[in-house]
Amino acid sequence: MISIAEDNRDALRFLWLDGPFSEEPKIIVLRFARVAFSLSFSSFLLNAALKHHIMKYESEDPEFVQNFPQSLYYIRRQL
Repeated sequence: MISIAEDNRDALRFLWLDGPFSEEPKIIVLRFARVAFSLSFSSFLLNAALKHHIMKYESEDPEFVQNFPQSLYYIRRQL
């Protein structure tokens, strides 16, 4: 799960109907705190997260860091 920075959560607001069958249901505004992987930019975020974590190992195993991204569809498309 990828957290969304507090500053950016307003961009991912949604409405929730509390008591949809009551005479006066309340509309509540909620915000995502984690990335929802069904959004259009989810593949970009997955790519960025994978790349970030793979690059942590560049000094330990440069061959792995060089070869592994080529085996991933999302990263390979972005190179």
